[in-house]
Amino acid sequence: MKRGLPQDFFAFTPFGSNVGARMAIVNSGTLPAGVLHPADVEIMKSRGMLKDGRLLVDMAEEVQSTFNGLATSDEMIRTKPALVQKFVKATLKGMIYARTLREPSIARFAKFMKTTPDAVAGEYDQLRRLMAPNSTISPDAQALEIGLRGEMMNVPKEKRPAPATVFDFAFAARAATELEKEAWKPEP
Repeated sequence: MKRGLPQDFFAFTPFGSNVGARMAIVNSGTLPAGVLHPADVEIMKSRGMLKDGRLLVDMAEEVQSTFNGLATSDEMIRTKPALVQKFVKATLKGMIYARTLREPSIARFAKFMKTTPDAVAGEYDQLRRLMAPNSTISPDAQALEIGLRGEMMNVPKEKRPAPATVFDFAFAARAATELEKEAWKPEP
C-alpha cells in the first residue's frame, strides 16, 4: 500500500511458529525471499545459515502497524470491568518491565527462545524500539491499520469503521494513571 503496489504483488506463505521449522525452510534455500523475525536472523547468523542472505527491507522501519494488542468481548468489559482493568494493568507492568530492565528481559527472552542472551540482545534492542511507551498507538497508526485491513478485505473507504469504534485505550490510560499514582517501578 505504501509503495502503491497491487495487493497480489507478493505471495505470502507462513513459515509457522516453530523456530526449527523456519530455520530449516530458510536453510534449504528453496524459498527466494521471506520475512524473518529479527531473533531468527540473529540465531541463523550465529549458525552460519545466512551466508548468502541479503536484507531487502527492514520491516521495522518500513511498515508501521499494530505490534500487539489485547482484546476481549464487549460482554466481559460490561460485566467484569475490574477484571479487565486488572489484566490490562498487569500487562502494562510487563511492558514497562521489558522496556526498562534490559538485561533481565534479555535473559528471560533467551530462556524462552532456548538460546543465549547474546543471540537475542540485538533482537531485544530492535523490539524495544517498537514497544509503545504508553501502551497505545497514535491516531495516525490507528487509521493506517484500519486502511490496510480495509484494503486487504476490499471494504470501500466509506464503509470502514472509525478508529474510535475499533480501538479503545481507556483501560490502558487508567492503568498508566494508576501506576503513576502508585509510583510503581519494575524490579528485576
